[in-house]
Order: sequence, then structure tokens, then C-alpha cells
Amino acid sequence: MRYFTSFFILAISLLFCSQMAWSDEKIVDVNSPEFKAKLKEELSSSLQKLHKKPMANFMEELLEKEAKIAEISNKLELREKELLHNEDNLKTKIADFEKLQEKLISCMDENDKAEKNRVTNLVEIISNMRPDSAASILSVQEPGIAVKIVSLLPPDKSAKIFNLMDKEISARLQKQYMNMKR
Repeated sequence: MRYFTSFFILAISLLFCSQMAWSDEKIVDVNSPEFKAKLKEELSSSLQKLHKKPMANFMEELLEKEAKIAEISNKLELREKELLHNEDNLKTKIADFEKLQEKLISCMDENDKAEKNRVTNLVEIISNMRPDSAASILSVQEPGIAVKIVSLLPPDKSAKIFNLMDKEISARLQKQYMNMKR
């Protein structure tokens, strides 16, 4: 009985499909909503004629579930397309970020080189000065730069400069100098 019912439904479907496909000599898309609605209507009316109410309800449920599955499948395809699009956008943004990061790093490197050049020039200038003049200049200089300059001077010159500075400033710079050496 089970095979007979399946065969019967298949036969009706094929008969209906062939009838619809060749009517008016136009090609019908079997995936179109109109075709599915007409198929559902024809199957329902054919099964009801045979007084098989439970089978008709079963077929209707199957067709509804098939429609839901198709809808979910379409939604999944759209979601997959969105994900691919978002992935491409993310890759583009990452590439842009990496370019900006490289620019920033090169700017920082250039600033470091420029600062080293300024410090080197100041070391050369201060090493040629008298210790009391160097002490007065380094006393008003930014502490970090002053410590860098003193660290690059010969030890005897650094000692003379520290001795000629204000004791409080000298103590602060010597402490930073010692921390830098560690």
C-alpha cells in the first residue's frame, strides 16, 4: 500500500508537470511559486477526489515544509553572500590599517633619527663649551635630553658639569642618569 501511494503521487505529479510544461507551448519553471501553487492545488483536488483526506493533509504538509526549506535555503545563501562581502571588506580594512601602521612607524623612526642627530649635535656643542656654560644650559634643558647628552659626554666632563649645576637639579639628573645606565 505504501509503494502504491508513493507511486500514485509520483504519477499524478508527472502527469501534472507534463500537462503544465506543454500547455500553450511555453516552458514552465518547476521551481516557480506559480508552478508549486498549481501543483499543490491539483494534488490536493486529486487526492480529495479519492476520498483520502489523511493523505491530502499529509501532502499539503509536505509541500509546506518543502516551501519552508526552500525559504531557509535562500536566506542561508544570502547570509553566505553577506559574509563573503564582509570578509572582503575586513581584508581591505586590514590592508589599509597595515599601510597606515607602516607610515606611522616610519614617521616615528624618522623622529627618532632626528632626535639622535639633535642630541649628537648638542653633545658636540656642549663638549666644546666650558663646564659652567654647559651646566647652565643643561639645567634648563628637558631632563630626558639633558641626561642623554650627559651620558654621551666623557665622564670627567660630565662630573665637572654636575658639580657646577644647582644641587637639586644635579641630584635629579644624576638619579635619572643612574636609572638609564641600568
